[in-house]
Amino acid sequence: MTSARVSRIRYFSLAMLVVMCPMTILVFVVDTFFTSAARTFFVTVGIGCVCLLVLICLFVLIKHPARPVAEATVSVDEPADALYRRATQTMLERRDVTGLAKDPELLALDAQTRASFRSHGERIHMRVRAVGPSTSEVVIRSEPLQRLTRFDYGKNERNLRELVNSLQISGAKTDP
Repeated sequence: MTSARVSRIRYFSLAMLVVMCPMTILVFVVDTFFTSAARTFFVTVGIGCVCLLVLICLFVLIKHPARPVAEATVSVDEPADALYRRATQTMLERRDVTGLAKDPELLALDAQTRASFRSHGERIHMRVRAVGPSTSEVVIRSEPLQRLTRFDYGKNERNLRELVNSLQISGAKTDP
């Protein structure tokens, strides 16, 4: 099973739990305190509400199944150490980066951006790999900080574009 499908199943299960617990309490209270005509009315309305909530949950999960993630692989004619230093400097120069974790042994960078009007922030991961003695590639991944984010309004794609442009990679091959 794909991870998007597993997350949809988890969200649907959680939605069913949230809906069914209050519904069970409502049926118990109605059955205990009301006459049979009122019971029938409340149970019918309750079941209708449950069906409506389940349909809304299914619609949201089908329409927006997975959180937005942007990833790109860029090949560069530059040694991996020099590209890692340049990528670190680029991340330090960005004004929206609040936290930066560096791992020089793995040539990896992890950063978080500030919240804005468009998002709660993003997690940016950069990994530099040596392909040859004078060539390397960098994998850049940008994803929302909040797991429940379904819309990023193009913020992750913008992060990728800005990072590739700020690294001033000329003549580089980019694979989306």
